Amino acid sequence: MKKQILTLALAGLMTVPASAAETAMFGPGQPIVGTPQTPVPQAGYSSAVGPVISIDEIEGRVRSDNLQIQMMDRQLKALEDMDVSEAVNALNTQANQLTQLATQLQNMLPQIQDDPVTTGLITSNLAILNMQAAQLKSQATSTTDQLDEQIDTLEEQFHDAENQLVFAAESTYLGIKSMESSYEDLIRQRTTLATTVAEMEKRHELGQISDIQLQETQNGLVQLDSGISTLAMNIENTKGDLNLLLGRGGKEPFTLAPLPAVTDLQIAAINYEKDVGEVLRNSTEVRKARDAMFDANDQDNRYTKQAAELTYDNTVNTVRQNFLKLCRAVTDKRQLVTAAQNDFALAQQTFQSQQVKLQNGQISQNTFDAAKATMETSLNAVTTAQNNLFTAYMKYRWAMRGIVSTS
Repeated sequence: MKKQILTLALAGLMTVPASAAETAMFGPGQPIVGTPQTPVPQAGYSSAVGPVISIDEIEGRVRSDNLQIQMMDRQLKALEDMDVSEAVNALNTQANQLTQLATQLQNMLPQIQDDPVTTGLITSNLAILNMQAAQLKSQATSTTDQLDEQIDTLEEQFHDAENQLVFAAESTYLGIKSMESSYEDLIRQRTTLATTVAEMEKRHELGQISDIQLQETQNGLVQLDSGISTLAMNIENTKGDLNLLLGRGGKEPFTLAPLPAVTDLQIAAINYEKDVGEVLRNSTEVRKARDAMFDANDQDNRYTKQAAELTYDNTVNTVRQNFLKLCRAVTDKRQLVTAAQNDFALAQQTFQSQQVKLQNGQISQNTFDAAKATMETSLNAVTTAQNNLFTAYMKYRWAMRGIVSTS
């Protein structure tokens, strides 16, 4: 009987695919001509910059350096030289390793509970890991005269596991980029709030506000500092996770490069009706359902056959629908980029106007600083929108390779 597909689902670490050929002039994190740039604050979560790692490097690094992949490769080679009893032991070992991976993912959940996307991916993959561990143990107790078929299956599983780990690493990369963007916004908020606190303290000295009003403002700053500290910790933890996926030590420093832009040409090339066929051919879920249907055809029970056929049809329909969502998401994220760019253009014009007014003594420094903060926040919103577009496009590309994730 065809064995179920082994998916080492570390992919729950967050979403998506190899970059495309074209490169636009303005992409996420890239400077906009004539715009003051605000660097990503590093001190809060990493004092050591380390080497710059781009999203384009991730797949090659994972496939060559990830210790889990190296281990699986060695196990596969060893299995090819084993007799039947050794193969059974190897299956049990792999089941135990999947159980250990599930435990590691479970332990990560409290650290990212504020990130629903990552939490959802990890939770879903926990169930997959536990199911696969049970399947491997079941295989180990079955007949031992199918070693050749088991090796073929493991080769297929190894390929799936590699893709899942690459997907996990790229998703983790994008998760860090998202958190760094949030960190920038919080730092800007803190600068503004710190100015407000200083003003309130001065007004309190002059007797213009009460003790309670001052305390409320100061408490807001304390709460914001706490949020910044928590986010910094989560960035460091997730950087450690990415290090492990890249086969590096957990504490090795690195800096993430800006994401490349997704071009209008790439978006225009998305064609659901044309692409869905390739998605269905490559989908691991569809393949598993098809294998189960073929296995059921070997049985005498017609209800079992019908159930397997219905399961296959439902899986195909589900993959089709999820892929359609991914295609639509790319279009949606593209229009959000346009909206963010329009907001930034307006904020930039306002800032330039306020700059002239400040020079002429028509506005206060605080009013000018507020306009500057608004412009910087809107600039960060452009980068965030383009990063989200890149994430959506990456998910589309991974769907074409067989991993359909709408989380």
